[in-house]
Amino acid sequence: MPGSWDADRLLVEVQERVRHVVIGDGAVPVQATLDDGDILVTFHWPGEPDRLGMRFSPSEAPIGPSTGEVCDSPTQWATEVGWVLVEELETGLTSRAPRSVTERGVVELQHRPGS
Repeated sequence: MPGSWDADRLLVEVQERVRHVVIGDGAVPVQATLDDGDILVTFHWPGEPDRLGMRFSPSEAPIGPSTGEVCDSPTQWATEVGWVLVEELETGLTSRAPRSVTERGVVELQHRPGS
Protein backbone atom coordinates (compact mmCIF):
# COMPACT_ATOMS: atom_id res chain seq x y z
CA MET A 1 0.00 0.00 0.00
CA PRO A 2 1.40 3.41 -0.88
CA GLY A 3 2.07 5.80 2.00
CA SER A 4 -0.21 8.70 2.80
CA TRP A 5 0.15 11.82 0.71
CA ASP A 6 0.95 15.35 1.84
CA ALA A 7 -2.13 17.43 2.74
CA ASP A 8 -0.95 20.35 0.59
CA ARG A 9 -0.69 18.12 -2.49
CA LEU A 10 -4.13 16.61 -1.86
CA LEU A 11 -5.58 20.09 -1.40
CA VAL A 12 -4.20 21.21 -4.78
CA GLU A 13 -5.70 18.12 -6.43
CA VAL A 14 -9.11 18.75 -4.84
CA GLN A 15 -8.98 22.43 -5.82
CA GLU A 16 -8.18 21.52 -9.43
CA ARG A 17 -10.67 18.67 -9.81
CA VAL A 18 -13.60 19.63 -7.61
CA ARG A 19 -14.54 23.18 -8.57
CA HIS A 20 -18.28 22.58 -8.41
CA VAL A 21 -20.81 19.86 -7.69
CA VAL A 22 -23.40 19.19 -10.39
CA ILE A 23 -26.77 18.47 -8.82
CA GLY A 24 -29.72 18.02 -11.16
CA ASP A 25 -29.68 20.85 -13.69
CA GLY A 26 -27.46 23.13 -11.61
CA ALA A 27 -23.92 23.41 -10.37
CA VAL A 28 -22.89 24.47 -6.88
CA PRO A 29 -19.42 26.08 -6.78
CA VAL A 30 -17.14 24.77 -4.02
CA GLN A 31 -13.96 25.98 -2.39
CA ALA A 32 -11.41 23.73 -0.69
CA THR A 33 -9.05 24.92 2.05
CA LEU A 34 -6.93 23.38 4.78
CA ASP A 35 -8.55 23.55 8.19
CA ASP A 36 -6.75 22.06 11.18
CA GLY A 37 -4.92 19.59 8.92
CA ASP A 38 -8.06 18.49 7.07
CA ILE A 39 -9.45 19.54 3.73
CA LEU A 40 -12.65 21.50 4.26
CA VAL A 41 -14.79 21.81 1.14
CA THR A 42 -17.25 24.68 1.51
CA PHE A 43 -20.22 25.84 -0.54
CA HIS A 44 -23.46 27.82 -0.46
CA TRP A 45 -26.48 25.53 -0.77
CA PRO A 46 -29.78 26.86 -2.12
CA GLY A 47 -32.12 27.72 0.75
CA GLU A 48 -29.38 27.64 3.38
CA PRO A 49 -28.35 30.99 4.87
CA ASP A 50 -24.94 29.82 6.04
CA ARG A 51 -21.84 28.61 4.22
CA LEU A 52 -21.78 24.81 4.54
CA GLY A 53 -18.80 22.51 4.53
CA MET A 54 -17.69 18.89 4.48
CA ARG A 55 -14.38 17.70 5.95
CA PHE A 56 -12.00 15.17 4.39
CA SER A 57 -8.96 13.83 6.22
CA PRO A 58 -5.67 13.60 4.28
CA SER A 59 -4.40 11.30 7.04
CA GLU A 60 -6.79 8.64 5.71
CA ALA A 61 -5.25 8.78 2.22
CA PRO A 62 -4.59 6.77 0.13
CA ILE A 63 -7.89 5.15 1.16
CA GLY A 64 -10.57 6.68 -1.05
CA PRO A 65 -13.27 8.60 0.81
CA SER A 66 -15.97 7.19 -1.47
CA THR A 67 -15.00 3.61 -2.28
CA GLY A 68 -12.84 2.77 0.73
CA GLU A 69 -10.35 1.28 -1.72
CA VAL A 70 -6.70 2.28 -2.06
CA CYS A 71 -6.31 5.09 -4.59
CA ASP A 72 -3.46 4.96 -7.09
CA SER A 73 -2.79 8.70 -6.97
CA PRO A 74 -3.72 11.95 -5.26
CA THR A 75 -5.75 12.75 -8.39
CA GLN A 76 -7.87 9.64 -7.88
CA TRP A 77 -8.32 10.50 -4.18
CA ALA A 78 -9.50 14.01 -5.12
CA THR A 79 -11.92 12.52 -7.66
CA GLU A 80 -13.41 10.41 -4.88
CA VAL A 81 -13.88 13.55 -2.77
CA GLY A 82 -16.03 14.85 -5.64
CA TRP A 83 -18.00 11.61 -5.71
CA VAL A 84 -18.74 11.89 -1.97
CA LEU A 85 -19.95 15.46 -2.39
CA VAL A 86 -22.30 14.55 -5.25
CA GLU A 87 -23.66 11.45 -3.55
CA GLU A 88 -24.23 13.08 -0.18
CA LEU A 89 -25.68 16.33 -1.50
CA GLU A 90 -27.98 14.56 -3.98
CA THR A 91 -29.36 12.39 -1.20
CA GLY A 92 -30.24 15.20 1.21
CA LEU A 93 -27.22 15.56 3.48
CA THR A 94 -27.95 19.28 3.93
CA SER A 95 -31.21 18.47 5.72
CA ARG A 96 -30.29 15.29 7.64
CA ALA A 97 -26.66 15.68 8.74
CA PRO A 98 -25.56 16.53 12.25
CA ARG A 99 -23.92 19.97 12.19
CA SER A 100 -21.19 21.84 13.97
CA VAL A 101 -19.75 25.31 13.42
CA THR A 102 -16.06 25.89 12.72
CA GLU A 103 -14.13 28.81 14.21
CA ARG A 104 -14.53 30.59 10.86
CA GLY A 105 -18.32 30.23 11.00
CA VAL A 106 -18.71 27.43 8.43
CA VAL A 107 -21.56 25.06 9.24
CA GLU A 108 -19.90 21.69 8.90
CA LEU A 109 -22.04 18.75 7.84
CA GLN A 110 -21.04 15.43 9.39
CA HIS A 111 -21.10 12.96 6.52
CA ARG A 112 -19.37 9.95 8.03
CA PRO A 113 -20.47 7.83 10.95
CA GLY A 114 -18.60 8.92 14.03
CA SER A 115 -17.17 12.09 12.45
